[in-house]
Amino acid sequence: MQREANVKLKEVISSLCKLLAGLGVEAPSPETFRRGKFNRRDGTADLWKLLYSLLKPLHQDCPCASNKANLALQVDFVKSVLLHYGYGVRELYQLPADGSEGSRELLLALSWLFHRINLLEQLLNKTRLSLGDETTLCVGGTPLVEGSLGLSAVQGGGVGGARYLEWLQGQLRFHWRALHAAQEEKAALLYKIHTYTKGCHSNPSISHLSVAETSLIKSPRQQSRMLMLLECEITLLESYLEWKRLEPLYWHWMESVLDARLADDSQEVLIANTIAMASGFKRKDKDSCQRNQSMKREMDRLSKELLQLKWGLQGEASAKRASWCKRVEHKEQDIPLDPQEFGAIALKLHDRVGQKLSALRCNNVKPATNTAYRLLLRETTKQKTLPVHAGETEASQVINELKEMESDLLSELTKLRSDCKDEMLEMMAGVDGMIFIPPLKR
Repeated sequence: MQREANVKLKEVISSLCKLLAGLGVEAPSPETFRRGKFNRRDGTADLWKLLYSLLKPLHQDCPCASNKANLALQVDFVKSVLLHYGYGVRELYQLPADGSEGSRELLLALSWLFHRINLLEQLLNKTRLSLGDETTLCVGGTPLVEGSLGLSAVQGGGVGGARYLEWLQGQLRFHWRALHAAQEEKAALLYKIHTYTKGCHSNPSISHLSVAETSLIKSPRQQSRMLMLLECEITLLESYLEWKRLEPLYWHWMESVLDARLADDSQEVLIANTIAMASGFKRKDKDSCQRNQSMKREMDRLSKELLQLKWGLQGEASAKRASWCKRVEHKEQDIPLDPQEFGAIALKLHDRVGQKLSALRCNNVKPATNTAYRLLLRETTKQKTLPVHAGETEASQVINELKEMESDLLSELTKLRSDCKDEMLEMMAGVDGMIFIPPLKR
């Protein structure tokens, strides 16, 4: 029975290694995973390299992601990415940078990435072959606030900071116009291709060819290469389906890995307690007694301060509540209302306060969406437009959202300019009030 379980486990790990190799990752051998369960040192470096190879395609902008040979930099990169995703196991961040220890912790972190951020699915989506014309819509962002970089630079640097901010604004406007012109040219060319190839696609819902499909028709020599890429992607998807079939066995095995880790932790705690008990029988010197007494005094002082703070907060809250109740009573006496009218007004106030609180929590920031959409040409009639299915979006809707964002940003920019202008006027007023004394003649 144990031999059959080992055979199944070997099949599971082999399917995972096959999938990782199809994704272009230097996958270790299944024996490395088995060594990681028992926290062996000889497989730790391979697991660090595996985590680095898996996380690098998702974070290529990081400067430490370009180094392939230095293991210490790879370890730092993996730790920073795991910290970014919220992995809170302290033992992993305490591992040495030379890759000599912690193979079990790395195996648990790898499984956590599989479950938490769907690491394999993200890599599949990143390496998939796309034949359609796609675009990425990133709607949303952080608005300008008073504590932003530009305003702080103006307040700190005076006239030089304002000029530097104007220079940055000019550079941004120039690059934005160049990008907008390039996107308009690309959209015009795509529209020509979609219009000229209308009715040539086999799928009636698409009805036109993409740029990749048009290039394949124009140069038939690329068809063999495209066919080879499609066969590789089909093989990769088959290996992914095989992994999904065997994935429950993998998680069952990971439970045994976690149990082994907990058993080792309990054993280490038992050894530490035994050493502490053995050292407790030694004689206590005067310094340790004094340290204990000083610690006890500090704890008593902190507890007293916490109690005083608690009583003070309770007093402040009760005073605020009493003053608010008095104000409400005065308002009720001044404006007599029926119970129904008063209840309706209270509900409206409650809804208004809830809306303001939600707006404050969101900080006027729309959730940023960064999704790839396929561009399709849809003709509009005088009566109605074609129906939009789930997962699709219209260009007019995106344009309206972008116009709303533009108006919000322009209003915030106007406010920022007025603040900068006020700062400049105050500075000029201070300069006008100064008295210049001419130098003495020799």
